[in-house]
Formats: sequence, structure tokens, C-alpha cells
Amino acid sequence: LIIDKSGLSRAAGRVIALPGVFRRAKQSALKSTGWMIRGEMRDFIESGGGGAWPGRHPLSATFFKKYKMGTSRWGRSKKTMGPMFWLGRFSRYRITDDMALIGFGKSHGSKASKAERESPATISPFLMSVLRRAEQGENTLVTKSMRRFFGATRKSNSKSLAAGRTFFPLRASTKVLETPRRPIFGPVMARIQNQITPHFEDRFWLAVTRYREGAENKR
Repeated sequence: LIIDKSGLSRAAGRVIALPGVFRRAKQSALKSTGWMIRGEMRDFIESGGGGAWPGRHPLSATFFKKYKMGTSRWGRSKKTMGPMFWLGRFSRYRITDDMALIGFGKSHGSKASKAERESPATISPFLMSVLRRAEQGENTLVTKSMRRFFGATRKSNSKSLAAGRTFFPLRASTKVLETPRRPIFGPVMARIQNQITPHFEDRFWLAVTRYREGAENKR
């Protein structure tokens, strides 16, 4: 995200590139704007695309994959959540001199270096690939091992077995698993586009005032 300078007031446009207090204020405003968009992104994902996304398949709603020692198996899901809900908490932002980068990753831990801590997050290539698949949708070819894995949702000691409800074997005719599109960036940016520049400028002038007052108090 690059702040559109043409949308700024004339006064802000004249001083935004100046050094000193104005540069610090610009960085502060970018951080605030990145944080705001990060929050909007998380809320959108956790609400299931504002309620507009296709619902979860019963298998996804009932089971989840457990990974241990390089192997995977099914575990029973204890919570009812919307599609992609888990991804929302990884919404992050980073800033450079002139822009806020919005993506998905993890924050730095307490043992991070000073340089790392000054950057709010590291964008994860893996999580960004998950995002791209969600944005575009995905078709997955069914393999023999995949059929065995899906068949393992059946519990041998279960009192009630109903295909499609308590376990999910794949039909022989099922050759491809289709994951529907669940767009994120486009809908979020369309919803908040008109808020971004005003938010940035408001935080910019607040930071200018704060830094100037701080400098005056030190004299």
C-alpha cells in the first residue's frame, strides 16, 4: 500500500517529504494506517468474508489435520469456526520509508534484535501462498494416498457411522477436490479505500504536534 499523496491536503503534501519531525510523523502515521488495515483484514477473514464466502465443507467443519513427527492424521474439531478463520490472526503489516506492506506472517519474539523489533512483522511466504490459493480457488487432484487418508476419518469404535456426516470416504468418481474462491484483499480495500488517506493525514498531524511538543518540553 502506497499512500496516495494526491489525496492529501495542500499543507500535508508540502511537508510530508521533509526531514526531522515530519519524517518521524510520516513513519508514525504509516504504522497507524498499517495497523488499521491489518485489523480490517483480520475482521473480514474471521467473519467469513463479511458472510459472503462459501461455507465450509462438513469434513472441514468436523475434522482437522494433526501433524506430528512428519506424519498427519485426523483430529476431531472442538470449535465451530468459519472458513479460513485461523488465517485472520496472522494478519500483519510492515512499513518502509514510503509505504505500508500488508500481508500475513508472524511477529518477532522477545529475543529478536533491535532492528527486527522495529519492524512489526515478518511476512511468511507459506501464509502468503495460502492467501493466494484462497483468492484464486484451487482444484486438487485426488491420489490413492489421499483416498486412504480421507477414509481414515471413520472411527472403528464409533456407535453411529454415516458416510458424509460422521466420516468422509471419497467416491470412486471423485477425481478432483474443488476449493472455492474466497477473495480477501480486493473486498477489504474496496470497503476502506476512502478511509485510508484521511486516516493517514489525521495521524500525521497528530504526530507532528506530539513530536513538536516533546521537543519544546526538552528545552
